[in-house]
Amino acid sequence: MSDLERMHNFIASFDRLTQRGRANAFTLLRIGKDEIRHSGVLAWLLDPRGSHGQGISFLAAFTEACGLQVSSETLQRCRSRTEVSGQEAVIDVAVYSPGELLIYIEHKIDSPEGPQQIDREFADMRRHGAALGVCESRQAAVFLSPDGRPPASGCACRWRALSHGRLVEAFRPVPQRTETSESSAIVRDWLDELRSWEGVTEMLDLSDECLFIAQNWGTVEDVLAATGRLRDAFAGVLRSLQPALESRDWWQDGWELRTLRSEQVYISHRNWRVGDQPAVWIGVERFGPEGVLGHQTMAQLYVWVLAKHAALAQELGAALTAGGETRPGEVYTGGTGGYVVRHAVEKCLPEEIKGYEERATRQILGFMDHYANVLRQFDGLISQHIGSR
Repeated sequence: MSDLERMHNFIASFDRLTQRGRANAFTLLRIGKDEIRHSGVLAWLLDPRGSHGQGISFLAAFTEACGLQVSSETLQRCRSRTEVSGQEAVIDVAVYSPGELLIYIEHKIDSPEGPQQIDREFADMRRHGAALGVCESRQAAVFLSPDGRPPASGCACRWRALSHGRLVEAFRPVPQRTETSESSAIVRDWLDELRSWEGVTEMLDLSDECLFIAQNWGTVEDVLAATGRLRDAFAGVLRSLQPALESRDWWQDGWELRTLRSEQVYISHRNWRVGDQPAVWIGVERFGPEGVLGHQTMAQLYVWVLAKHAALAQELGAALTAGGETRPGEVYTGGTGGYVVRHAVEKCLPEEIKGYEERATRQILGFMDHYANVLRQFDGLISQHIGSR
């Protein structure tokens, strides 16, 4: 039997095995790894007045897992919010009690960090804390991720890294304290979802899936190696954009291509920089096997404006929708900074992978062509906003 046949049989057997498991609400609803929705669940649990009925239990478990010492009285007065906009960024979750406590939580599942993201968020936390009357010693920045890695887009030493596995370990006992809580099933399903990304399990209680993987580890290594080569192929598509972009007439006007990581690149004009970071850029993110072939995440094209230039984002959104001209993607006019345009990259069925490179390259270049030419028309507007900060 060839290596390819062995991998095919292995994957088919694994599919049959995993389809026997208990239904999970988050899996059935195909929420996948949507960071906004999962951050919403986290904020709900961290709110002492949340409908989960557990009071401060989740918040107390969270602060303890982060190494923070906070009194029960302070926790009782805390509130939580999602998508909190500051001058420079948008934080996923904020927990606060005026004059007592402020916690910023950046929740990364599989989306990449933006340029200097955590430094911008930390600066926003300091400003937010000052406005709330919370001294710096009672402010904490937490970077939550599946593996508990430190952040990479700035000064990591100012952030407390927390893994999903540690969060599951801290939260798992809480619903058991009130068995009658109607939210216990939701919490259980959510923790199971986090656990599935982390791979947390007790070695003496291996699931059927884990045993199957262990017993076929040689084939697993072959699959992982092939997956790595597939990732390299997707990264190669993004690397190939450079010469194609350089052939555009508008490119010589001061544009440059930057790579944030293997699955994310962006272009920006040299005139639209604030210090060492762009204020406006056009990019593609999550362009890898998960974003193109998977069901849980989606590769996307986007136009981005720094959060501290919210007024610019609002004016650009209004200008892009004026006149009724059809543009690729969904244009946002709310003016909070961040995404001004978002456009999904074409998904690819596994049997259609041959020839996908050409289709994806054409879509990415078409999007960048369109918005580079459009944004050049607003160079004066962009420069005016950047210069006024």
